[in-house]
Amino acid sequence: MPPPPMPASLDPVDPSLHGVLKCKQAGCETQWYHLQCVSLEQIPRNWVCEACEASGRRWAGKRLRK
Repeated sequence: MPPPPMPASLDPVDPSLHGVLKCKQAGCETQWYHLQCVSLEQIPRNWVCEACEASGRRWAGKRLRK
């Protein structure tokens, strides 16, 4: 069964209530992803989707804190 469609507007305070997470990469074409579609159960901090990761655009030159 396919996942439900993305809600038109998400709760900006806690999008996890909708079971979705947002790619942190500026300019991401998709932006919002269902947790189950990306095989995650929890929302990781500073998550970047596979497409942005593969494109090498990760964070547009900004460094991530470890």
